[in-house]
Amino acid sequence: MGVQPMALAGPDVVAARRPWLGRWRRTRAARDTADVLDRLVEAELDFLRRLPVHLRSRPAEALAVLVMLAQDHRYYVLGWLSRRELRRRSERALSDLDALRVSFDMMGPPR
Repeated sequence: MGVQPMALAGPDVVAARRPWLGRWRRTRAARDTADVLDRLVEAELDFLRRLPVHLRSRPAEALAVLVMLAQDHRYYVLGWLSRRELRRRSERALSDLDALRVSFDMMGPPR
């Protein structure tokens, strides 16, 4: 029976031979997510600067949540957070953003 060549082996066999590959993909995805969040915050800062001062607080809070989420992804890449903790913090960030959106909707249009 012999050993299957890598090209003919199924994905489970390849994953068993390279267990580091799954971790590498997860950290790469987390690093990419942090970069996307950074670019999003940078783009929104330009918009925030154009807002009147009295309308800046809630969007600034939302951007702060995104900055912290990007930092959490970097902590995961460094191994300071587990996947479970990153997931918990991500869910918390989403609920914080949702709460900001709801409170912003309740304010009504600017006067």
